Amino acid sequence: MYPASLTSLPSVPSTHPSSESKGVVLVVDDDPIVRKLTRQMLSQLTDAVHVVASGEDALGVAPQLDPDLILLDVTMPGMDGFEVCERLRADSRTREVPIIMVTALNDRESRLRGLEVGADDFISKPYDRMELRTRVKTILRVNRYRRLMDEREQRKRAWQGALQVLSDLLAVRDPETFGVARRLERRAVDLARRLRISDIDTIRLASMFCQLGRLTVPDSVLLKSSSNHELTRGEQAIMRSIPESSRRVLAHIPELNRIGNIVYWQDKNYDGTGFPLDDLDGRTIPIASRIIRVARDFEQLIESGLSSDEAQLRLHSQDRWYDPAVLTALDAQILDEVAEYSLRAMTIRLNDLRIGMEILEEILTVDDRLVVVGAGTTITGPLLERLHNFARLKGIREPIVIKRPDSSLNGSMSA
Repeated sequence: MYPASLTSLPSVPSTHPSSESKGVVLVVDDDPIVRKLTRQMLSQLTDAVHVVASGEDALGVAPQLDPDLILLDVTMPGMDGFEVCERLRADSRTREVPIIMVTALNDRESRLRGLEVGADDFISKPYDRMELRTRVKTILRVNRYRRLMDEREQRKRAWQGALQVLSDLLAVRDPETFGVARRLERRAVDLARRLRISDIDTIRLASMFCQLGRLTVPDSVLLKSSSNHELTRGEQAIMRSIPESSRRVLAHIPELNRIGNIVYWQDKNYDGTGFPLDDLDGRTIPIASRIIRVARDFEQLIESGLSSDEAQLRLHSQDRWYDPAVLTALDAQILDEVAEYSLRAMTIRLNDLRIGMEILEEILTVDDRLVVVGAGTTITGPLLERLHNFARLKGIREPIVIKRPDSSLNGSMSA
């Protein structure tokens, strides 16, 4: 079971230099004395004050400088401040930069025009030293916070993109395991919601990463285990070490340390038996670990060929291993699934399969020997290409059972 998708991540503290910087200001004024005085007044508030003498120069410098604030005089020869502001707002590179327009005292008409072209604030000339410093300091602080949030969002998207690429590659390498992992994630998240657990993101991440340690297990041992062949003592130890291996892999990402600890306890039984051997049982086991244990064991039983009812009975026959509250939530979940399935399922041909569709039943080769895509998988570009390649080489069993795309149901397994 490998991570299938990522929709939400823990917040990542900013390490960009701008988190410590004071900001950069661009001053646009045709008067050299004003430029000199303004630079002197703002030098201690900022990292740098750049000055230009015309609107044309401002339009050339601003996109490359990427300032945190532009102090723009309204009255300049040639291109006036209104046109400069309007053109800065039309340029995607400078659209978000705060602009303070410098107007004559009580020039109401200029201020109204400035608002129309996109100015953020106004200050009168000649400057009041304290007013200028206060306005600039406030706007720089707000803009710095905005940039920090933008940087954090960009890193989050980059991380999500990298994990999605990894998920796609793992899905191509091992589609059967990928399908189980996707179902596990959806089931665990829904169980958490039924139990009114507020930290859904943690449950989602822990369920996605809970079997990451399988990457360290030789393929021969995984195959032997999945085929229900008797494992040697050494092979059993390797399989038992999957949670610990998962935690070690996740330890390379400091922000996922908590997820690693949840993954570590996923095999601990509710009655205190099982691995790890630490003295922990019942409610002292993290609730996320208890939820993942129930969801994972249920999905593995389904994968082994048991029906939903049979898997449910098997878990109840070993109820000392599981949190009773989580088992009760699973019972309710299964009832809802049975009622919903007939309403949400539909069949299509391979040629009608599209990216984003969710597979409800395994897609097999025509000889039923190979699972090409596991149940519960959402089709991605690489998976769709893989299916068409298998169709050409070995043939794909059709029709394919998918979740109805236009379903408006708020089913129990929606994630």
